[in-house]
Amino acid sequence: YMNDGPNTPALGPDSPGFIGLFCGKRIVEAWMKKHPETSLQDLMQTDATKIFRESKYKP
Repeated sequence: YMNDGPNTPALGPDSPGFIGLFCGKRIVEAWMKKHPETSLQDLMQTDATKIFRESKYKP
């Protein structure tokens, strides 16, 4: 899901490349909206599962 290319093979020919990066960025953005006081250093030290759960990201 992180490879360059015209698509993401596991998701079919109509899917975009780098879909994992796109979704990850959106998840972090959603979480940061709920935690605007968080510094970059604190963000990098926060558990990824916590970020995902608390972001309540819905594609």
